[in-house]
Amino acid sequence: MIDPPSPETALERHVRQAFTSVQLLLVYIVALFLILFSLLTLFSTSRELILAVQQHQDLTQTVSQGLNAVLFTVILLEVLNTVLSRAAVVQKLQEFLGIAIFSAVRYGLEIVAGSQRAKVENPLAGAGVPLSSRDIVIDLAINAGGVLILVLALWFVKSRVKPPVS
Repeated sequence: MIDPPSPETALERHVRQAFTSVQLLLVYIVALFLILFSLLTLFSTSRELILAVQQHQDLTQTVSQGLNAVLFTVILLEVLNTVLSRAAVVQKLQEFLGIAIFSAVRYGLEIVAGSQRAKVENPLAGAGVPLSSRDIVIDLAINAGGVLILVLALWFVKSRVKPPVS
């Protein structure tokens, strides 16, 4: 026969409340840093775009870098939303899968933009060694496969979740 659980002592309750408070404090600190990083990224991108216009520089590269920075900011804000969310684990899983899909697509765009500028470097060959066209295509194919797997995982999770009955 299984003994019923013993009632929580005052000390255990205080320790649990202390851990909960520390956890909440850490979540808010992370949230503040995510907001700060998002603001800094947007400010830096705006400043670079203004400087490029004033100095009559190539706007194509500046806009490409700006788009990359804005997408990064969206990812940070999605992480912030997920961190602050009090949703169920399944809902958080859906949000994390969405962030992963967004990040993978952003990475694919970064590969394409880098290949257009011929500045994509081969991390295995060392600094300054560009990726070949074949390596870029392989990298994009692997990235696309990863995106497909993430989308299928998101579809699977969403298809298994029952909507709340009101």
